[in-house]
Amino acid sequence: MAGAVLLGHFPDAYVVRTCNWRRRGDVTPRNSRADAAVHRDCHSVRRVQQGVAHRADIVLSDLDGRWEDVYVEARTRLTSTYAVFDGPAPSSGGRCLEAATGGVIFQDFFLVSDGKLELRRLLDAEGEGYAVFLDDRAGDHEVSPDDRDRSNIIARPDVRVSRLVARGAAPAPRGDVVDVDGEGLLDVDGIPRTVTFADPADVPRWRELWTHDDSFDAR
Repeated sequence: MAGAVLLGHFPDAYVVRTCNWRRRGDVTPRNSRADAAVHRDCHSVRRVQQGVAHRADIVLSDLDGRWEDVYVEARTRLTSTYAVFDGPAPSSGGRCLEAATGGVIFQDFFLVSDGKLELRRLLDAEGEGYAVFLDDRAGDHEVSPDDRDRSNIIARPDVRVSRLVARGAAPAPRGDVVDVDGEGLLDVDGIPRTVTFADPADVPRWRELWTHDDSFDAR
């Protein structure tokens, strides 16, 4: 099997990705609070989930991938984290000046989680605070064993997948649009007919003449 053409509307694979993003600049970890502190030109780590593909055919074409292991069906709140450091963030993390967590809600998605971040509350000689532990090597949970043995670890397609989707491409004249005589846009045989309106202002716009026809769509 070299490839497949999918005819019709199939459920689309929605991919959500998260990673440890190190950056330098202004950041406000607790931006939902009126008294939130703004850290200027600082080093920080941001880990926030983002929808990166509303239709990802790699889930179908990667036949030996482990995509079922990263699929989440239920409505789920994923934790996001912001951490500010006094200097460049260490490769494995460490104590930070300030940290804050939030959340993003997704449903029916594949979670591509690159790296790992763990936030811990500290109470030591330096006082109360937070520490972030980072592992940028953790991840690639969706990758097959064969692809994992390659120098560039990434999910690769095994077959080609393309789609022919007619959904939404089958408009039909609206049945509730009638002319001055109460006649519709089509006659009894379903043939377009000439319609007359009493006033130019009563003439509907072109886009207002059409509605989606599920039966025509299916044919």
